[in-house]
Amino acid sequence: MSTLSTYLANSHTRIKYLGVLLLVVFAVFAARLFYIQVIQHGYYTAEAQKNQVTKLTIFPERGLLYARDGESIAPLVLNETVYTVFADPKEVSDVNAVKEALTSIAGGDILSGAFDSLSNEKLRYVVLARQVSRTQAELIQEKELSGVGLQKGTRRVYPEGALAGQLLGFVDTEGSGQYGVENYLNDRLGGQAGLLQAVADVRRIPLTIGNDNVERPAVNGDDIVLTIDRNVQEYAEQVLKDNAERLKTKNASIVIMNPNNGQVMAMANYPTYEPANYSKTTDYSLFQNTVVNGPYEAGSVIKALTVAAGLDTGAITPTSTSPNPNGCTTVADRTICNVVRTVGTQPTTQDLLTFSLNTGAVNVLRSMGGGDINYSGRQKFYTYLNERYRFTKQTGIEQSNEAKGLVYSPDNEQGNNVRYANMTFGQGMTTTMIQVASAFSATINGGTYYRPTLVYGTRSSDGSVKTVNPTVVQQNVIAKQHSDEMRDLLWHARYDRTGKLTDRGGYRIGGKTGTSEVIDPQTGKYTSDHTIGSYLGFGGGSTPEYVIMIRMDDAQGGVFAGSTTASQMFGTISNWLITYKNIPPVS
Repeated sequence: MSTLSTYLANSHTRIKYLGVLLLVVFAVFAARLFYIQVIQHGYYTAEAQKNQVTKLTIFPERGLLYARDGESIAPLVLNETVYTVFADPKEVSDVNAVKEALTSIAGGDILSGAFDSLSNEKLRYVVLARQVSRTQAELIQEKELSGVGLQKGTRRVYPEGALAGQLLGFVDTEGSGQYGVENYLNDRLGGQAGLLQAVADVRRIPLTIGNDNVERPAVNGDDIVLTIDRNVQEYAEQVLKDNAERLKTKNASIVIMNPNNGQVMAMANYPTYEPANYSKTTDYSLFQNTVVNGPYEAGSVIKALTVAAGLDTGAITPTSTSPNPNGCTTVADRTICNVVRTVGTQPTTQDLLTFSLNTGAVNVLRSMGGGDINYSGRQKFYTYLNERYRFTKQTGIEQSNEAKGLVYSPDNEQGNNVRYANMTFGQGMTTTMIQVASAFSATINGGTYYRPTLVYGTRSSDGSVKTVNPTVVQQNVIAKQHSDEMRDLLWHARYDRTGKLTDRGGYRIGGKTGTSEVIDPQTGKYTSDHTIGSYLGFGGGSTPEYVIMIRMDDAQGGVFAGSTTASQMFGTISNWLITYKNIPPVS
């Protein structure tokens, strides 16, 4: 009995100890659970959200671009839904299955080296393919590939092909506008991205919406209506292309604008490219819009602006004469001559423009200086070139990478008498076509400088268009009286030579040719072997309705082939515009 009593006593003790041990274990578990669930609740909740909750960017719709089409509008740039295929290498269970599926479905859109990153589980987001079509995206979804997801986006579609390509620019694979309007107005067109924070599966596809979701809606970009008229743009591009190919020019450019508000009706260059296929373009210079990005020595078209400055300063009048005994004049140690030397010994201001007399332009500068080329005259001329014509400033037109001209001030060592004499006929300084066309518009519209623009307004969701008002940069660039005189002088300059044979009767159409020599990089001197021909003119009825500037680089067929052809092109487009816009004749 004593043995049994002892055994029972020991068993009771062991049970007691075991109970205590179990209580201790349970206490430890309870304490640990309390620590995890209460004290460390925030930490583990955050860790869970790291694995279960994902932040997804909601991409906005990029704004569309429209052109005017007579009284209506037509789309130039639309959007097409595409998808980005991505993967979380840590969640990809079968790399070979992913490779095989994507190669068969979206082979051409797969990024180079994308599959190499799938084995790196330190990465959590790898882009495998971009701009996959909706059909391809649906086929990928059907495969239910672990760790692979799709993100919706858009790409640009160009229903008019290459039309206005350099003006428009393009959108790269990252959704950022490059060149042209797409770059300059990128913020307006791009909109603002939204944010969705949601519980997602391993493919980062959001599950049922719950309390963990935080959503910030995306704001779509503006639909912008451009000032260009697609019909004018198309016609101008065709005329430019036909003549550039015929003359085998290196480059050719054109701009057509309304001088009464600064709105650009057409702007084109040749050769060009198709924005939809920008990645296939190997000559990156084609992305540049020469009208805005290409400063050059504009040549004798500048004589129109020289005469306007001379009239406005009172240095000359429309009937002024200047000495021209042998068709040449001397400035310092340089002799400057005319191409046409048989215009008499006392040519008039009208002769200066009609026969493009370099000596006449130089004599305008002399008259500004009181009879001699000096600092006073140079300073007056510089005031017009710099402050009124704004050749040293960007115009602000909605194009990326706009260039400024270069005009040396009379205080600069380079701004000497010889250079300023050359500047009167467009050599020795640089300008862009859009600068010259804008300044010229101010000299023939009554004296108002409008900021040139490509934005007509914004298209609302209901299809209505909210237009923007023109921006007046400066008034009284020249006095109205002198603007009226300039129109008459330029009309005679064209009509008396070729206009009476080629231009529509009953309209006031005027302009000026220009041929500038290019500096030979081998010799550092001007050469007639390389020239830029141009034409700058206006047209309309009782008031000017359009300004056209054309540039032809290195046209084959002689020194003046470019300017002669540019003049003919001006006439062709001018006559077409009168019909297209139904412009009434002079009343």
